Amino acid sequence: MTRHAADETPRTSWRVAALSLLVCAAAIAVVVPAQTPGTDPSANASAPQRRDLYGRIVVIGASASDGFGVFIQSTETAAASDPKTEPKDVDAPKPRPSPPVGVSLAMILRQAGSHATPGAADVPTSNAAPALPTIRHFTSGFFFANPGPVARSEVDRALDAQPSLVLALDYLFWFAYGTVSAEGEPMREGAQRLENLERGLQQLQRIIDAGAPVVLGDIPDMRESIGRMLSKAQVPDVETIAKANERIRAWILERPSTRLLPLSEVQAGLRERRPVQLGGREWTSTDELPLLQKDQLHPTFVGTVAIASALIDTARAFDSDAPAPFRFDPEEIRRKILEAKAAKASLKPVKESSPSVP
Repeated sequence: MTRHAADETPRTSWRVAALSLLVCAAAIAVVVPAQTPGTDPSANASAPQRRDLYGRIVVIGASASDGFGVFIQSTETAAASDPKTEPKDVDAPKPRPSPPVGVSLAMILRQAGSHATPGAADVPTSNAAPALPTIRHFTSGFFFANPGPVARSEVDRALDAQPSLVLALDYLFWFAYGTVSAEGEPMREGAQRLENLERGLQQLQRIIDAGAPVVLGDIPDMRESIGRMLSKAQVPDVETIAKANERIRAWILERPSTRLLPLSEVQAGLRERRPVQLGGREWTSTDELPLLQKDQLHPTFVGTVAIASALIDTARAFDSDAPAPFRFDPEEIRRKILEAKAAKASLKPVKESSPSVP
């Protein structure tokens, strides 16, 4: 018996090993599906999700983007404008128009991309509008005073926001204009201005390296503003402006994730009082409805709407299949901004008056 058991031990071990191999093979067959001829295993890998071009827009730049001098105001009520509807009590206070509301480029973009009731975007309903674009802005009306640190700070904040699209309308303006360089040194000559322009392009390169597309404006000829808003010392000569724009165009051609809004051409049309094509429609500056303010430097409300439409229209080149959820109607945008302002004001807590002391 002892010898027989010893003879059977190798056979038993072999059977156990064979059974284990069969179990492992079955498990592998279940986990790894059979590949059909010509199938690339990597083809089943999940493709990276497509970035929404208009999902998180960031605006950077100087005073034109910041809305310098752009104000809108609601019209007077019927009681204030029609004598027939005025209250009979002459001592009763008459309705007054609301105070003016300052408007930036970002505010216009925000309302142009909103088709929901102001103040109700956070209320979930079965008929809720599609997700609205997030518009953030890091702009400054004091860019001219300290262009280097301001430009760097704006890009830092833009990168922190993880933008899907950056709009840099007038970001480069004060790298060519002004009397102070990015290093805080005096700037007068054309060569100094062209060298300073490189500092601005270096900052924009940080955004490109982070993977965000950029629409930027070139350098317009704003000599008409001398004596109104700009001093002669702040304005580069025509030759320097031409060289700066040549450099900007060459820089853009080397970077597929950048597009140009030719402000220089737009300004030339406005200066000559010609109709300009912006955002797929024609805009004409008139005495009654100008596109530039009296300082001949900053756009009016309607002018800013026109420029906003041109920025988004230019950005379409990054993704022509993505529908742009914007509607650039000046009167509609004006109404929405005023309604949003009124809705926000109505949410402010009303301070209770303290009881009078007898």
